[in-house]
Order: sequence, then structure tokens, then C-alpha cells
Amino acid sequence: MKLVKDFSRIALVAALACTFVFTSCKKDEEETDCGALASKVQTTSQAYASDPSNVEKCNAYKAALQAYISGCGEGTDLASFETALEFLTCD
Repeated sequence: MKLVKDFSRIALVAALACTFVFTSCKKDEEETDCGALASKVQTTSQAYASDPSNVEKCNAYKAALQAYISGCGEGTDLASFETALEFLTCD
């Protein structure tokens, strides 16, 4: 039950983060890269949501979160991404 509760939090945080990213990005070249990284986060979070016991999907989601955090940190609110990463355990 704890896994379902933790996953629900992660999915909610990821959905909110993606909504924030897609509605607040500007249309310049640097932001386009962040948009691609955010899209990768969304894609991998959906794949992980479909099978949260799959370690490969978990690791892909974790890597996408880390890439977004490191690549789009300047001028971006990363709290929701960092929270999702904090609750993500790929055992």
C-alpha cells in the first residue's frame, strides 16, 4: 500500500511539474531544450506509472528528472522535480 501511496505522490508531482513547464516556457532556443527535457520527464513518468515495479523504467524516469534538474535549473522552479526525485526509489 505504501508503494501505491508513494507512486501517487510521484505521479501527481510529475503531472504538476509538466503542466508548469509547458505553460511557462518561452520560445527561445534554450527553453526549447528544456521543453524537450520536460517532455522526456513526462514520457518516462508515464512509462513508469504503467509498471512501477520495472527497475529499468524507474531508472529512466530518474535519469530524466536529473537531466531536467541539471539542464534547466536557471530561472526555473525545480521543487516539484526534486520532490519527485526524492520519493523515487529504484530497487
